[in-house]
Amino acid sequence: AIEGARSKEPDCEVKKIHLMDYNIEYCRNCLVCRDVKTEEPYVKCVIRDDMDIIREDLVNSDALIMATPVHMKAYKLGRKLA
Repeated sequence: AIEGARSKEPDCEVKKIHLMDYNIEYCRNCLVCRDVKTEEPYVKCVIRDDMDIIREDLVNSDALIMATPVHMKAYKLGRKLA
């Protein structure tokens, strides 16, 4: 997928992020991200974890390619997205 993107846009910047290299906690369903009113485009999660490190890359990207391995006809989610 990355090679395909580069074939269409050779000057594109690509950053591969391996989520398993980060400590990202599960969502606690506190709903702060849904209920807080702000002028910002999004409300930061109340959980302080490594998502703080990669959030700006995700928010400022023009495109995301998400991939996961499939083992035994199933995939493992285990990560929150934002």
